[in-house]
Amino acid sequence: MSIVSFIPTWLIVVLVIVLLVALFIRILNSNDIFVLTVIKEKFFYFFIFIFLAIFVISVINIHRTNDIDLTSFDGVKVAVKLYYNWFASFFSNVFKVTGYAVHQDWISPGNETSGGG
Repeated sequence: MSIVSFIPTWLIVVLVIVLLVALFIRILNSNDIFVLTVIKEKFFYFFIFIFLAIFVISVINIHRTNDIDLTSFDGVKVAVKLYYNWFASFFSNVFKVTGYAVHQDWISPGNETSGGG
């Protein structure tokens, strides 16, 4: 067993996010306008990078959780099915949370403004 197998997945995700934020802050401090221009011009590549990072982290998590044998075709087929189900449930949960937030009464009765003078 390697030392990486003892590290929880959430800790790896948090460390990656912290490192990316630190790198972004370091670049931002050097030249604010240049960084925003690069992100604007290279948004597609930035989006692809984020998507691939999430994809790799989720595949590693599914592999660890279900102990899938990726050396056989049946193992890969099971992994694809599990990933598809995970991905579908992820979007289902996002839609549920978004729908719940939209249907909340965000204006309390004491904060309403009256139209009269």
